[in-house]
Amino acid sequence: MTQAIPSGPTVTVAAQGADATTGAYALSVPTVAPLFGKYGTLPIATTAQATAAGKYSVVAGATGYQTQTVVYDAATGDAVKNFTLTP
Repeated sequence: MTQAIPSGPTVTVAAQGADATTGAYALSVPTVAPLFGKYGTLPIATTAQATAAGKYSVVAGATGYQTQTVVYDAATGDAVKNFTLTP
């Protein structure tokens, strides 16, 4: 799961492999704005990136299957995103 930071990088915020037997998986992500700070001398000043709050891209894939991507807004509440991978 990735999150794009405005005028900054796209970062991986979570990753979870599916259960090999059941295919089940679950991810929990924050709905609040991420804090972004540029590398430098301490203390590093951070600023909230309000436009990125709760917005993620979820990518599902496996060897031999087509990759699927879903854009997800966690700020709208809990949601179930199911994937059916096709060869």
